[in-house]
Amino acid sequence: MNTLNSVSTPIPKMGIEQLWRTRILRFLDEGIAFEVDRPRLSPGPRGTVRDHRSQLPRDIRNGSHTDVGHQSVEPTPPPPASRRKGESIVDAIESSAPAAPVARPTAAASPAGGPLATAALPIPSLQQRPKRLTSARYTLTRCNRHGRLASRHPLRVLGWCAGQALTILTDNGSPLIRAAPNGKEAITAEGFLLLPAAVRRRCGINHGEPLLVASYPDRNLIIICTPAVIDEMTLERFGFLNE
Repeated sequence: MNTLNSVSTPIPKMGIEQLWRTRILRFLDEGIAFEVDRPRLSPGPRGTVRDHRSQLPRDIRNGSHTDVGHQSVEPTPPPPASRRKGESIVDAIESSAPAAPVARPTAAASPAGGPLATAALPIPSLQQRPKRLTSARYTLTRCNRHGRLASRHPLRVLGWCAGQALTILTDNGSPLIRAAPNGKEAITAEGFLLLPAAVRRRCGINHGEPLLVASYPDRNLIIICTPAVIDEMTLERFGFLNE
C-alpha cells in the first residue's frame, strides 16, 4: 500500500513507529510545497508523477507573487508600435517614437569665429526735456462780477499786501500789473486784487471764466492770460492744431 495515499485516511492497527513515519512524510510533503525555486516531484495517486508547483496559487507558480508587507509596482512597458499594412518595421518604430524637442534659435556666430553676435536693438531717440526759461509762478483762478480775483496766491508770491498801489496796463489782450508808488489802483483791504471794469472789457474777461495768472518775482510783475490768449499760444506752438 502507498504510504502517501494512506495519509488522508486512518489505518487501523498502525504501530507507533509507522504512525510517526507517516506524520513526518506528511510534514515534509506540506513544507516542500512552498519551495518555489526547487520543485520536487512526488508520486501521485495510482503511480502518477505530480509537481508540487501545481498545489501553489497561480501567482506563486508564475513567479509574480510579492510580499504583502513590501509590495512593489513594476513599470508598465510601453505598448508595441502598431504596424500598418505595407509599412516596414523600421517605419512603424520611427512613427511611434516621441517627437524630438524643438531647439530654440540661438545667436549666430560671427564670420571671423569670434563670440556670438546678437542683433542690435534700435536706440530710441530721446527728445530733450524742455527747461524753464523764467521764474514765473502760475495760478489758475476766477473773478467775480465785480472783477475781484478769488485767489490771493499771486499776491503772496510777490509779497504784496493790502493797500499796495498798482499800475494796470493792457498788452495783447492781457492785463499787466505792476507795483507803483503813484499807481491809480490798489489792493483791497481784504488783500484781493480788483480788476477795473474798463480793463475787463478791453481784455474780454468775463466773470466765472478761468484765468491763468503768472507771477514774476524777479520783475515784480503779474500777467493775466485769458482763454483766448492761451489758445493763441497753444496754436503757435502746436501747428498741427490749425489743420
